[in-house]
Amino acid sequence: MDTYQSPLITRSASAHMARIWSQNHKFELWRKLWYELAKAQYGLELPPITVEHLAALEKALEEPIDLELAAEFEKEMHHDVMAHIAEFGTHAPIAKGIIHLGATSQFVVDNADTLRIRESLNLIISKLTNLIIKIGDFAQQHKAIATLGLTHFQPAQPTTVGKRAASWAYDLHLVLEQLIHNHKHLRMRGVKGATGTQASFLELFDSPDTTRDQATMKVRILDEMVTRAFGFQGSKGHYHITGQTYPRISDAIITSSLAAIGAVCQKIATDIRLLAGKKELMEGFDSKQVGSSAMPYKKNPLYCERICGLAKFLIPMASTSMTVAAEQWLERSLDDSSARRLLLPESYLTADGIIDTMHRVFDGLVVNEVAISSNLSHEIEFLMTEKVLMIGVKHGANRQELHEKIKQCTLKCREKLNPSLLYDVSLLPEFEGIDLGAEVMGPASDFHLIGLAVEQVDHFIESIIAPLKAQQTESDH
Repeated sequence: MDTYQSPLITRSASAHMARIWSQNHKFELWRKLWYELAKAQYGLELPPITVEHLAALEKALEEPIDLELAAEFEKEMHHDVMAHIAEFGTHAPIAKGIIHLGATSQFVVDNADTLRIRESLNLIISKLTNLIIKIGDFAQQHKAIATLGLTHFQPAQPTTVGKRAASWAYDLHLVLEQLIHNHKHLRMRGVKGATGTQASFLELFDSPDTTRDQATMKVRILDEMVTRAFGFQGSKGHYHITGQTYPRISDAIITSSLAAIGAVCQKIATDIRLLAGKKELMEGFDSKQVGSSAMPYKKNPLYCERICGLAKFLIPMASTSMTVAAEQWLERSLDDSSARRLLLPESYLTADGIIDTMHRVFDGLVVNEVAISSNLSHEIEFLMTEKVLMIGVKHGANRQELHEKIKQCTLKCREKLNPSLLYDVSLLPEFEGIDLGAEVMGPASDFHLIGLAVEQVDHFIESIIAPLKAQQTESDH
């Protein structure tokens, strides 16, 4: 199978995404665009186009693309679009003279790119939705397992394993919303001519029997007919104004959303890598898997490491796409072509690979409750200090003064071999007459100080995950 050739393909991106960005698929779309252009022109009674031309082109669509012949043409012409016009014409000699009539190269290049972007977004949105659901299920399963919260990678108030996972899923959901918006507002370049003025098409429809208004209307209808032929909504499905290319800022906006997938997934993968170092979360480890050539005991989180590596490649593409948009030189600068030939395939392939790899992480992610409980217990006395502070203030203490006193107690207890922070704090005058132990050592949920973590996960499942599952079920049918 002809696929886009990239080192990312071998270990990350799916065959489906590779096929979308293959050379063969691109040239198939070019052929369809040439056919639909001629078909619309014939429908608008453009004299050079005949029914015989259309029949020949339609039959030629079924012929395999001769990539070697096209390459030979390109060696002579130094122009890929003209080379493929010639190759397509060999399968429909009678129609060779009307292929690409009135069009510029970007008619096929930009419109085909848009069609591939739509296919890619369909795939990514579906996979990302399933990933969010998968992480949501993980969050629901582990919503009540109290764990040490970490800010600045230092002990902080406890949270739960499920609450932390729900925050990962929610970050991805915010990205998903943006991608859905991008998909909804995706447009084709349409039929605009060499600099976007549609002058060539106006000339084609001009005749002694046609007024300028009539010719103008036919040009507009032609634009909409080609747009509709590919499933876009007429005048709302193509850009109202373009230069030689569609606005490159559109690529930059979407690529930024793809980069956001990389950013969030790198954050998730990094969190898991850090927790793996604390033995709290671990990737699944196959029986014959090797973690290190030197250290037989190693169980490296290799999928999370791969995600972080791919994300480092994907995230800067947002900046590259912005640069392409910024340097268009009036109606178009050709140097955007070489950049986009790398930028578009690699950004979608990398995003696809990251999502697929993250699926593998959560398919086998192991929660080590023993290590989680041990790490939490080691710090729990210090984690209770905020609750102690709140108790003191409720009994009339000055918040700032009591905060300083508790801080001094914690510093002293850190130096002791057998610290008893709660006892030392209870001796402060602010707690005179208060059974501090009884107030702090309340119900288990209060003792672990997890606040509304469980309820927040439940709300997230109800408000985000459940609707996503319903949408997926509906789309499956």
